[in-house]
Amino acid sequence: MSRVFSTFYLFGIFFLGSPALASTPWSFYAFSDIHVYKDGTMPQRFHDLVRTIAAQPIPPRFILITGDSTVGNPKDSEERQALLPMWWEKLQQALAPLSRAGIAIYAVAGNHDSYLHAQRQAYANAWSRMIPGGWFSDPTGPSNWHSPLETHSAPFSYSFVVDGILFAGTHIVRHDLDAEVESWLLKELKRPFSTKVVFGHVPFVSVMGRDSTYFEKKMKRILGENRVDFYISGHEHLFWDEFIETPSGNKVREVIVGTASATYTYGFTDRVRQNIRCFDIETSKLSCGMPATGQNFQVKLDNESAHPYQQVHRQVFTEFKVRPKSNKRTPRISVHPRILRENNDGTFSIESFYE
Repeated sequence: MSRVFSTFYLFGIFFLGSPALASTPWSFYAFSDIHVYKDGTMPQRFHDLVRTIAAQPIPPRFILITGDSTVGNPKDSEERQALLPMWWEKLQQALAPLSRAGIAIYAVAGNHDSYLHAQRQAYANAWSRMIPGGWFSDPTGPSNWHSPLETHSAPFSYSFVVDGILFAGTHIVRHDLDAEVESWLLKELKRPFSTKVVFGHVPFVSVMGRDSTYFEKKMKRILGENRVDFYISGHEHLFWDEFIETPSGNKVREVIVGTASATYTYGFTDRVRQNIRCFDIETSKLSCGMPATGQNFQVKLDNESAHPYQQVHRQVFTEFKVRPKSNKRTPRISVHPRILRENNDGTFSIESFYE
């Protein structure tokens, strides 16, 4: 057992439950694509979401952040790169209510967090000061947390275990898997857990753009052969839930978790539209069925966009409910996309993304 893994596992025992399966159901959430603005601000709706989650009587045990927390770009000037520490500091301040509520946080980088060395360094520095659920009192964190800057080690790629479920946070920021990251992931997935979840930034089957055949085939082989149950991602700024067939015969449930801050959103393509059930409900508005569940969600049609089918709900995050035990007919984990609704009295409630 590596020191990186043991750090997370021991933390999981103390904060997230003993290695034995929990006797009651629990949940975790997933955010993606927060995209702190250049000036360090975030949409007010994101702050409202964080406070609402932190105040729940039964909060999630932890939250996954599947990348693109910042707005770094490949050609950022030195002046813009100088803003990186401030962006991460502002994000940590925004997430502080979750930490104070005892909600653990596990993150991976997105492409906008890691194009340049300075961006990767800033990401590593930010998360070296944070352990799931809180910040280290020692600002250096564990001695091997981010030194050297390797994407097959924490905080870029790492694993942890909660109630017998293996979670593998994986550095996937483009339509490819770096050789060292692939080697690390294959080793992790050989570990004997009956439920396995991989989370990264880029989905291996695209909904809003073109698929990369090479990347898709590679991920289908890796995830299918190792009996991975879920691949959780972001990047595409929409919510999607679909079972993906693999050559091994095992299905992988790919969940693209939505955009927690609703900075901007994309729609799915005509290619995707042709493979799902939709019907008109009014002019330029459709009701469509999500592939994994058949549940209906609303779509606005924008024929002038390259991504013409825009989901009505812009701010979406995903709740994953976990059963104490499982059998072949009842999987341990179920998927529930959520939205934040403002009530007439100015308070907020968490409701279903579906109709």
